[in-house]
Amino acid sequence: MLILVYGLLGAVAGFVSGLLGIGGGLIIVPCLLLVFPLVGIPPSIHVVVGTSLATIVVTLCSSMNAHLKRSDQLLLWRLGKQFLPGIIIGTLLGAGIAKLLSGAHLAILFGIIVWLLALRVFLVKNSGNQNETRTVEQLLPVKIWLLPINILIASLASIMGVGGGGFMITFLQIRKVPMRIAIPIATMMGIPVAILGTISYIVLGLNDPNLPHWSTGYVYWPAVLGITIMSIFTAPLGAKLAHKLPGKLLRWIFVLMLVIIGAKMIFWS
Repeated sequence: MLILVYGLLGAVAGFVSGLLGIGGGLIIVPCLLLVFPLVGIPPSIHVVVGTSLATIVVTLCSSMNAHLKRSDQLLLWRLGKQFLPGIIIGTLLGAGIAKLLSGAHLAILFGIIVWLLALRVFLVKNSGNQNETRTVEQLLPVKIWLLPINILIASLASIMGVGGGGFMITFLQIRKVPMRIAIPIATMMGIPVAILGTISYIVLGLNDPNLPHWSTGYVYWPAVLGITIMSIFTAPLGAKLAHKLPGKLLRWIFVLMLVIIGAKMIFWS
């Protein structure tokens, strides 16, 4: 039964990751907070966050593979080189900050940030489709601003145990980048966040005496295994659908999901 629960969670997270480019962490974190107490695992927000980051490494890689078949690969690699320094710095910084926060404070912070994301995306007047003729580089701010912006995005993602796709998509929507382009960019940028975040949470939790069995630091491996096995199969399905749906519809799905998840995290604590 436990394997089925983790597998179902992985199937949903993988599909959402492919559809919206958010890594699935926004789904996994609140769901694990519900599932862990049911199986006798203390609902530690730090274990939940670390486990979430570990699962979305596989989920995002699977989504990225599907997006690469339908996206401008040269554009993605060019942007990756520009975004990566800030992503690395921000991920390590965010993990250190999360270690200092209590579980209740971390959950409330998670929910508030998610609600702010939803509000900001909701207030964007246009989905960016009118900018199809402009290059993404023309829509982005000058390079000197990309470093602090990506540090902020990666820090928040690392604190919350997500790939940062929600933050990256919000930023790209503000800059009027079309959703069909923003999603693969966010997916690619989430991979180094997830990898570095997982390593950081493992190291930070090594000396915690209250960890469940089969954990390494703040990463609980049975949940990682069950979730990732199913997400591998469903992430490409979400990515395929993302390239068929209108950008405006994807935007509304994104906002609705953020509102629900934010409420769950705030009132959990």
